Amino acid sequence: MANDFTANAGLFILDTAYVLVDRPIKVKKVVLYPNAAGDSCIIQSYNPEATAKATMDYKEVTVTGGNQIVSTGNFETAEVAAGDIIKIYASDTGNNKGRYVVSARSDDNTITVGGSEWDTTPLSNEDSKYYSWKTITPYTSVPLLGPTTDTCEVQLDWGEGFWVPNLILKTLSTSAKVYIYYA
Repeated sequence: MANDFTANAGLFILDTAYVLVDRPIKVKKVVLYPNAAGDSCIIQSYNPEATAKATMDYKEVTVTGGNQIVSTGNFETAEVAAGDIIKIYASDTGNNKGRYVVSARSDDNTITVGGSEWDTTPLSNEDSKYYSWKTITPYTSVPLLGPTTDTCEVQLDWGEGFWVPNLILKTLSTSAKVYIYYA
């Protein structure tokens, strides 16, 4: 199954980590359906107005596979790490702009971004473009941890719910699913 944002109004069904819902959302309940004992997930949010951890101006990159950004130079560890949000705000002639969650940093010059509510491979493939972006570190974390001896579901229920500026599924155990109910 792939992440499902459309089947049911008021419900996201997710089975892949590093997904970004980049809009205000009122979260009512989160349910983890584990595949094995000890499965877990982490839900996060970030402040879109936060001071950037790092800013990169016109770094030459190539985008492949709809979600990999490969730089001609190295990304510094202080510039971008797995779990960070990158906000691409300028490109010389490229089409990719917006916010993305960095799902992996495979070496010094390659990062992979996760999908979004609208697109599982959100980036257009582009060759030798110059991008500028800011990096923001998420701040709020809500872990759901399954028991180490059983595969029972784990729930956090907030009744009427609460508003967050955005929502990130940062981690999710293999083959587990998480249902996010929202208003």
